[in-house]
Amino acid sequence: MVCLKPCVLAVLLAAVQLTSMAAAQDDNSLSELQARIESLEQQNLALMERLISEPFQTRPVSETEPSSIPVTEIQSAVDRYLQDVAQAADEPQQYEVGKHLDMSARWQNGGVAGFYVETPDDSFRVHVGGRTQMDFVVLNGDQSIENSVDPLRDGVNFRRARFAIDGTLWGVVDFWMEYDFLNTANVEPTVGATQSNVVNTTAPTDLWVAFKELPAIGNVRIGNQKPPLSFERLTSSRFLNFLERSTNVDGYINGLDNGFRPGIQVFNWAPNERMTWAVGVFKNNTTVLGWNQGDGEYDVTGRLTALPWYQYDGRYLMHVGIGASHRDTDEGRVRYRARTLLRNGPSALHSTLAQVRALADNETVLVPELVIVNGPVSLESEYFAVWANDTQFPINAPVQRGTTFYQGAYATLGYFLTGEHRRYDTKYPRFDRVKPYENFFCVKGCRGPAVGWGAWQVVARYDWMDIEDGGVAGGEIHAGTFGINWFLNPNMKIQSNYVYEQLDSPTPNTSGDVHGFGMRLHIDF
Repeated sequence: MVCLKPCVLAVLLAAVQLTSMAAAQDDNSLSELQARIESLEQQNLALMERLISEPFQTRPVSETEPSSIPVTEIQSAVDRYLQDVAQAADEPQQYEVGKHLDMSARWQNGGVAGFYVETPDDSFRVHVGGRTQMDFVVLNGDQSIENSVDPLRDGVNFRRARFAIDGTLWGVVDFWMEYDFLNTANVEPTVGATQSNVVNTTAPTDLWVAFKELPAIGNVRIGNQKPPLSFERLTSSRFLNFLERSTNVDGYINGLDNGFRPGIQVFNWAPNERMTWAVGVFKNNTTVLGWNQGDGEYDVTGRLTALPWYQYDGRYLMHVGIGASHRDTDEGRVRYRARTLLRNGPSALHSTLAQVRALADNETVLVPELVIVNGPVSLESEYFAVWANDTQFPINAPVQRGTTFYQGAYATLGYFLTGEHRRYDTKYPRFDRVKPYENFFCVKGCRGPAVGWGAWQVVARYDWMDIEDGGVAGGEIHAGTFGINWFLNPNMKIQSNYVYEQLDSPTPNTSGDVHGFGMRLHIDF
């Protein structure tokens, strides 16, 4: 016990000594750290004073070291790259047609809108579509008009109900098969058409095959189709400004075949799509069923168009065109008619204000076109000149009248209140589908109803038709149409038209005025 005390005491003394040494070292470290901080603060103060007192100096560009790569070499490399990109863009994309047959489905809003199934390279494409137009019409005319034509009755009817399948086969063949289910036929042709003897009959509209991208000539279309004549006639009924086309298109162009004729057409466009041409040979006929039986009776029709002004993807443009047609008459007869600009029933029951029925060997039609789109404002106008050669009138007691001349014109002015513009098809010059900036919708939202208003357009048209010449008494029509178009979305619209028509008839006590109002609910895909 006595021996351990000196050892313990030694250990305690050593611990005290070590603790004293460590404390001394810590004091030295803190002193050094404090000195360094004070030194840095002094340096920072000196730098701040220097920055404030001395202006900021930049090195002149001329003193920078030159690049190790010459400028000419850099420019040459850029030029080579741009040339390679341009050459790759000009070279056609080569692929084996029919190699990739996996198909995918999509919905398209523009142009021929609707449901598509197609291969990745578009070699095979099928579109299924249709259109429905339901009309509500009210007509009222002077008693003199009521006495001279069939009574102007109000009507509710489906103006069009069509089903279509179109597409592409093997990359170079287009096809279109469309049928209208609302054409009518009189089951008792020996008596006048009435509600009791008129039935619906299915008739083809576009029913053709086209071979495209052919060397030199471009495209060839064979089948039932529209001859290339008149901007308004070639614009689809899906995209019209009004419920009906002008009186002149109905009277001089459509005839009795609804404007579709069997034949062959060759057409093409310039590389920049600023010019187009089309010419075709068709069989003139007086039925809507796409057939004709008779010697000769051919129709040669052509059209040439240009775009002297075209900017911003067609928001600003000027279209000029000229179309001409020389036709043998079907069964040696011609008929020019002016129906009311609102259809109050199926085709067999439409009210006709004035018409000419005569014998003639052939006829020539000339139609110049002018269309201007200036943002939301659009102007569309055409003039129609018709010569019927070797005319004999009336049919039941023919008298030789020589060459008779008929004419007419229309002008349409439109304005989009919501800022859209009339879209234009550059390859097939005509108006295309309207795409609202905002679709119509009305749904319940967190803070009340949420509403989209669609697109709104106001339109006005003056229409004039003169079917009286050389002792052939048909009459003269002046008409004004005013409309409001509400585009709910690219596939639906509601149209409202007020129509005023004035008939100047050569027959005593048959002239007068007609007033009408019509609405249409339209959907297509």
